[in-house]
Amino acid sequence: MAGQELPDTMIISSQPAEKIKTLKEQRGTNILMIGSPGAVHSLLQENLIDEFLLFVNPVILGQGIPLFSAVKEATQLKLINNITFSSGVACLRYEKL
Repeated sequence: MAGQELPDTMIISSQPAEKIKTLKEQRGTNILMIGSPGAVHSLLQENLIDEFLLFVNPVILGQGIPLFSAVKEATQLKLINNITFSSGVACLRYEKL
């Protein structure tokens, strides 16, 4: 995706916390980040995440990258919405308290 022009889209490949902090200071709509557990960890440490969309797939792999392995403190969440798709995938939307 690097080098592609996408409307209302910014590809951030380095320093995600610094760039998201700058975006949050501007007027506009929501910021959606997809992927990278490493980026999520750095944004959590900087208190830059307001909501989480967690997708649970009906498959147990037995291995993989833990989502929140670098989190040092508990973060309280409130479930604000959930959707189950015909595939069995569940989307859980949480806001940070």
